[in-house]
Amino acid sequence: MTKKSPACANSIDKRSRDRNQKGISLVEVMVATVIVGIGISASLFALTTSNTTIHEGMGIVVSGTLADYIQQYTSDLAFEDPYEGDTSFGPESGETGIDTFNDIDDLDGFVLSPPIGADGSPLESYPEWSINFSVVGVDPLTYEELTDPLGSSVRRVEIEIYDGSRKVRDYQWIVTRA
Repeated sequence: MTKKSPACANSIDKRSRDRNQKGISLVEVMVATVIVGIGISASLFALTTSNTTIHEGMGIVVSGTLADYIQQYTSDLAFEDPYEGDTSFGPESGETGIDTFNDIDDLDGFVLSPPIGADGSPLESYPEWSINFSVVGVDPLTYEELTDPLGSSVRRVEIEIYDGSRKVRDYQWIVTRA
């Protein structure tokens, strides 16, 4: 049996301890950092996507409410001008805004901003929102647009609702001569 010298034994024991040392290496730290970074990136992407979805959903809810208000407000308008009859399409002389319109075709080409409530009062909390109107005469059987809207007993009111420059939604409804 050979005996190891104390210097040699210390050297072997030291190497053996180095290999069995507990701790983490620089490579392990880098891998963990990459994994955490990917997790944070995925979380931020999910948060951004959910915020966009919430914003779009809120826009649809607001636009639906505004469309309801407009439909309620315009339901009191006559089908044709009470003074001039069905002789012209669009606003007549002196009808410059929604509060002066007296028949449904006066709305054709009108842009309303800010929107109004069902009672006609401006909704100042929506200053960036606008509503674009189009009124067309349609065939009573097919609802196809007519080239001459004056001869029709049915009109389609179409509105486009915008939040700033972003179109949120369009709505339409039919109005008939009573």
